[in-house]
Amino acid sequence: MRLVNEEFETISRESIDLSKGTIVKTMAIKEDATPIDNVKKFAWADGDWEEVEMFLPNKGQDTAPTELDKLQAQVSYTAMMTDTLIGG
Repeated sequence: MRLVNEEFETISRESIDLSKGTIVKTMAIKEDATPIDNVKKFAWADGDWEEVEMFLPNKGQDTAPTELDKLQAQVSYTAMMTDTLIGG
């Protein structure tokens, strides 16, 4: 079975690291399928599709604080330092 990346480009099994992602099964256009030319072929035929395995790299969590996070921290710090905390 063909292995592809997120852009449906064929990749080798040696080029992937399963500790950095996962493989899922999906459908893709066969590499040797006749392309759509809008003259003789207007859509992909059922025979143009094949089941492939797709390597999906893990998406890291963005741990950098947002501008809102920074602003809320500054407001909390200022309230704490001026003894004007609200709520409980």
